[in-house]
Amino acid sequence: MEENSPEFQLWENRPFSLSRPSPAGAKEFIRIAHPSTLNPAESHQPFCRPSGAHDFSHPTYPPLKRWAIFERPSRDKPNLEPLMHSFVSCLMHCVFATKERRPLMVPGRQERLRPYLGGIARENKMRALGIGGVQDHVHMLISIPSTLAISKAIQLIKGNSSKWVHDTFPQYRDFGWQEGYGAFSLGISGVDETLKYIANQPEHHRKLTFRDEVIQFLKKHGMEYDDEMLE
Repeated sequence: MEENSPEFQLWENRPFSLSRPSPAGAKEFIRIAHPSTLNPAESHQPFCRPSGAHDFSHPTYPPLKRWAIFERPSRDKPNLEPLMHSFVSCLMHCVFATKERRPLMVPGRQERLRPYLGGIARENKMRALGIGGVQDHVHMLISIPSTLAISKAIQLIKGNSSKWVHDTFPQYRDFGWQEGYGAFSLGISGVDETLKYIANQPEHHRKLTFRDEVIQFLKKHGMEYDDEMLE
């Protein structure tokens, strides 16, 4: 290999490191000498000496000053197949109520809370497609990443929003969310219908209580329940 060949690249001031010849297609380190350390009789020789790369006792080779790194020809590289990326779509219609279902989320306060709920989702790698509700409960349609459990997602949303209410409205220091929640999966074809449902919450609850609404969801998704679970 010639010193000025395109395959030869000289690195200066690199940490001391040495490796044995590596498998085909990988990079390997080659021992070379600084020009100032060469004897006049050796000055015509190329700096790269693969045959003596790992022989520190060779009497004619000067002290190690620099390193060269070269890559084997591409025809020797292994044929690596590209890895398949993971793609996950996890859409959840989440419902949770205020503690004791107290009607604390009055108009005006709801409009301030909803953007904050969306911000919590965004900060935790979720995406809030729709947020709505009435005075005693919240509906959210969110996309949850594969790295985040549903229970953890709800915990982050409820915990951070509860703290925001305490800090923003000191008169509601006893505010909190009910411990349980509902999380119902849906496909992409059901997004538009779900968004309309969330947007029409005030009108919807003129005829239906929150308890009856939850029962409808449970029956729709074939989930068993006892009356005690709905208190």
